Amino acid sequence: MFSLEELFYRVDDFCQGFEPRWKQQLLTHQLQTRQRHRQMGLSEIIVSMAGITSIEVKESLEDLALQLQAAKTLKAKERLQVLYWLKQDNPPSILTISKAIDKHRNTLQTWLMQYRSGGIEAMLEVKKSPGGVRVIPQFCGG
Repeated sequence: MFSLEELFYRVDDFCQGFEPRWKQQLLTHQLQTRQRHRQMGLSEIIVSMAGITSIEVKESLEDLALQLQAAKTLKAKERLQVLYWLKQDNPPSILTISKAIDKHRNTLQTWLMQYRSGGIEAMLEVKKSPGGVRVIPQFCGG
């Protein structure tokens, strides 16, 4: 059995050779019209799709428990619960956690990416949509 680090390096080695050939194939057959910048590399995406996550939760179990009790919204409680479970000595898999809180595993991966980049504050930040464009013009009383 590979360690998580060794698995990532093996997947990354594969992706280093595969990705340039794959992109060339897409361009040759005009299957790709633009290249978007990704926040994660292909090897990171593959390892995370496998449901394998390596994350260091900085907060203590006690601190997470206190934050869970103080959380006012369901969204905050769900996100803190994920960190609480991952902080355990023998944490469950992302797939198990996602089923327990009835969220897709990709949602959990997004939360964890936010946690890695900005800590617990970034993970708990819920961005509001600016809303849709007004349909009724202002001069019509809308």
